[in-house]
Amino acid sequence: MWEYYRHTHWKGDPLNYDEWAGVKIAEPVPGTSFIVGDLNDPEDIESLRNWKGYDRSVKHARQQGMPPFLARDEDLVEVLLADRAALDELGTTHYELASVFDQTVSVMMNAIVRNGNSGEPVYISTNDRELELSLIVGAGLPEYAPLPIATPSRVTIEVKVRGGDESFMLTEMAGDLAHLWGFFEGQKAQYRIDPAKACRIYRD
Repeated sequence: MWEYYRHTHWKGDPLNYDEWAGVKIAEPVPGTSFIVGDLNDPEDIESLRNWKGYDRSVKHARQQGMPPFLARDEDLVEVLLADRAALDELGTTHYELASVFDQTVSVMMNAIVRNGNSGEPVYISTNDRELELSLIVGAGLPEYAPLPIATPSRVTIEVKVRGGDESFMLTEMAGDLAHLWGFFEGQKAQYRIDPAKACRIYRD
């Protein structure tokens, strides 16, 4: 499970709130049974409510980000539980999706390094289809994740099947949020990556 693709471009330091102290990859979040980066059961996800950093994460997710990661009437644990159930139905996992997110970011970042921000789409082939990647925001000020360890983002990429209508917005932090926390942003978030949509675009 730990052998998955990680892009190797800029990885800024994440935020480090006092309430987030002690959170480490492959270990339980302090005060919970939720293991960072693992395939957590629903009761493990529920236990995040006991984490002293939970309220800080929810506040950050609702108030920070452009646009915010959660709507004001959304609950982080409920979002995580719903997406865990959706992934089970889809026959995939959060870290499998995280891997393809990071591969996609790497392709776009390599294109920027080679060609600069030309404004032209980048095309990649996967599962007998061609994906179109368009840079929406490039190398701006860092945007910080609402959960520990996840890298900040400076770019936003629109991902869709070439010639298709469905798309989603992908940021540098998306792979970390998905892999470490099973978080794809809130159901009402503008930049949410719906797992079912991501599967349709990448593989179906």
